[in-house]
Amino acid sequence: MNMTASADRVFDRAEDLGRIESWLPDELHAHPAQPPAVTVHDDDTGRDVAALFRADRTHKRLEWGTIEDDRYAGWLQVDRTDVNGHSILPGGGQ
Repeated sequence: MNMTASADRVFDRAEDLGRIESWLPDELHAHPAQPPAVTVHDDDTGRDVAALFRADRTHKRLEWGTIEDDRYAGWLQVDRTDVNGHSILPGGGQ
């Protein structure tokens, strides 16, 4: 994916929980709670799972993951020239 935007703008979009579903697989839905808490709903299982979503603006890094298990977890780091990340999804998807 190629993004022609400043690192600050890319990070602003990525950390916006109002837009987070555009980054998630179709069957997952994130609902903000009291930050850094979110609830992840999985359409495949019908489950709501407690999770955390942390944004470190200084390092332009996002980290997320479920609290009870490692079913969903990942990170995203934005620098001046690259966006790097890793995600763990149900069924071994990455």
